[in-house]
Amino acid sequence: MTVAVALGSTSAGAAGAGLVLSTTSPDGPAEIDRLHCRAVRMRKSLLTAGRLLDDQARTQWQRVRAWFVTLTYRDDVEWDRKQISAYMARLYDWCRTQGLKMRAEWCLELTRRGRPHYHVIVWLPKRLALPKGDKRGWWVHGMTRTEIARSPVGYLAKYASKFTPEMAGAMPKGARSHAVAGLDPEGKRELRWWKSPLFARVALGERADIRKAPGGYFDRCTGAYQRSPWIVTVDGGGRVFIHKAKEYTE
Repeated sequence: MTVAVALGSTSAGAAGAGLVLSTTSPDGPAEIDRLHCRAVRMRKSLLTAGRLLDDQARTQWQRVRAWFVTLTYRDDVEWDRKQISAYMARLYDWCRTQGLKMRAEWCLELTRRGRPHYHVIVWLPKRLALPKGDKRGWWVHGMTRTEIARSPVGYLAKYASKFTPEMAGAMPKGARSHAVAGLDPEGKRELRWWKSPLFARVALGERADIRKAPGGYFDRCTGAYQRSPWIVTVDGGGRVFIHKAKEYTE
């Protein structure tokens, strides 16, 4: 059984932000390389959000310092997706006690042995030092390494480049590859814009607040709608195929 949807109306449609085809055929749909698409989307999201957070922190605070934290696991501890959420919640509480809005981003990486660990970047006023998570009890699953990130976006670029299709396929079930905290409304709008497919960005304009809608995308500010030129089919084995919508082939 196959299910056909317009690109943009399901999670599979998110591949429109960076389509990579694994097979092509002049007589029918082309298969999408889902892992490659996931890696492309992750890298774009991670770097764009990092740039926006860096810009906003430097606008809010006269002197800014970014801190780079690595969270690793002891060999006797199993990964659980709630562990990073608990760490970030404690970081959020600490920022609140300092009268700050938390501006941070994290990404998940796998070692060569396939063991997960996290990289976190936190933006703070220069007058503050970030506490060490293992000493504070924020991270009880292993060790933390805390250092100053002199080029935070450069740090993010380094780790984003490691997120390959192979790593995307090896991620633990239910794991998120990254997350962002602290963007203001305009930053969130710009991040959504960059994560949207090129056809939607071109059609709706650079100031659009782009959201998914059945069969396409729309600008939440103006209500303008852009139908997707692509139709996606998902077969019973989870393979995803793409072809042009009929109105775009005539």
